[in-house]
Amino acid sequence: FNSTVMRLREYNMCHSIYSPPDVHVFAKRSISDKSKLKLTCLATGFYPKDIFLTIRKDLTSLPEDEVESTGIRPNHDESVQLRKSVEINEDEKAEYDCFVSHRTLKEPVIVKWGMQTKIIN
Repeated sequence: FNSTVMRLREYNMCHSIYSPPDVHVFAKRSISDKSKLKLTCLATGFYPKDIFLTIRKDLTSLPEDEVESTGIRPNHDESVQLRKSVEINEDEKAEYDCFVSHRTLKEPVIVKWGMQTKIIN
């Protein structure tokens, strides 16, 4: 039985289907400071796990030391996800977006935070 499971796992790893990321952005009021928002970008459902995801302010990538990251995490279906967040002042006028590049995408996915972004309290 174990050898069958191992062979099946090896087959799945060698024949995994490439899967593009679904990209979502949301904003949440900061727990520690109500005048701040936590902007989060989530890329999920992608495979293989190599991905470039950055949060940009006015088209410039924020330094990694200003961004919180979960690192790559597994989903239940053998795809993976990555979530990155940054805290900003709620009244900040800069334009923020999430820039995602993956081998399954012909061009990067760019999703902006904007007036339509629901703020989760």
